[in-house]
Amino acid sequence: MSSVLDEFWEKGHPELTARFDRVGCGAPGTLVGVDRLAEPKLLCEFEGTAVAPVDA
Repeated sequence: MSSVLDEFWEKGHPELTARFDRVGCGAPGTLVGVDRLAEPKLLCEFEGTAVAPVDA
């Protein structure tokens, strides 16, 4: 049985990587998944900050 994560690696990751490559960026290095919540009516909010290295 295939999971959502399996589907992402098969279909989504190549497309995502290609989009970032076209603009000269690396794809994000963290993948977060939530299978289910304790209460179905609850929501999750994730916030992230992207940081690019500065060339010396």
